[in-house]
Amino acid sequence: MKLFEYPTSSSSLRVRIALNLKGISYESIFVDLTKEGGEHRQPAFLSINPQALVPVIESDGRHIAQSLAILEFLEERYPSPSLLPDSSHERAHVRSLVLHIACEVHPLSSRKTLARLSDEFSLDDIQTRQWALHYLEQGFGQFEAVLARSRQAGPFCHGHLPTIADCFLIPQVYNARKMGLDMVGFPRINRIYSTCLELDEFKRAMRPFAE
Repeated sequence: MKLFEYPTSSSSLRVRIALNLKGISYESIFVDLTKEGGEHRQPAFLSINPQALVPVIESDGRHIAQSLAILEFLEERYPSPSLLPDSSHERAHVRSLVLHIACEVHPLSSRKTLARLSDEFSLDDIQTRQWALHYLEQGFGQFEAVLARSRQAGPFCHGHLPTIADCFLIPQVYNARKMGLDMVGFPRINRIYSTCLELDEFKRAMRPFAE
């Protein structure tokens, strides 16, 4: 399996975590998002993913884009160890946590959004950072409230084993902390973050962020 990725892309990190948790070997292919306007916008990569986004995996000669679609594919193709709970209600709950990060939190603090605010609306670095921190704080507050109501409280987002929700949450928390978000108001999220970073699968996935 090949993984087309950018090392410090949080979406790529989601997939690296899942691959590690499932014990799937893969070849990492670096796509430079900064070189000459970004290799992801060049014809060679657009032939792989017309959306011009990483990550993308190549499996059996076919390409799959979008991190959630990739994780769902991995879950179906490599069901053990599972990154989803057993019951349909609990799987729906985990997917709702994933979608909250993917749809409500990440887009409003992403590199693409902040660049647009700077380039088109002439916001300076402080203003774009304040924009991102506002929506990160709001999104994490909502996530924390959902965790507080969960019937499956545990060291991870859902119970006592990591799920795809943890694969999505950890990269978002890392970015928020790096951006300077005060995490003191999110004790459950902080606990999950600490628990995950004790696992080798998460540590190995996050090494490119420290390089």
